[in-house]
Amino acid sequence: MDYAREIEYADEDFRRRSQSQLDELEHGKREIEAAYQGAIEQVLAEERQAREERELAEAAAETGGAAQAEAAARAERERLEAEAREQRESIARSAASRQAHGYVAPSDDDEWDDPDSQYYRRESWLV
Repeated sequence: MDYAREIEYADEDFRRRSQSQLDELEHGKREIEAAYQGAIEQVLAEERQAREERELAEAAAETGGAAQAEAAARAERERLEAEAREQRESIARSAASRQAHGYVAPSDDDEWDDPDSQYYRRESWLV
């Protein structure tokens, strides 16, 4: 058996495999860089398009869209006022209900028989 020849063969095999792995790593690196560059270009294109749309919207608002913008702002203001009015009315109904009843009744009748429940529902806390 010729050990020197086997060592040379193993060395060549090692070099071939390591070079193959290095080539695969380099190929993967190039693919990742290409994908990254594509993603960057896509984001830049989207930003450019959004900026152009914003500029067009601003130009339209300045030239004749001011009335539309004012109408939209008025509608939003009216919506907010209606929501606030509904909330105030709801709070007023809740307060009136609490004042009218003095306490909240449980949903099931079993709690009325519970002594602990009666303790916490008592009229006066001055024992």
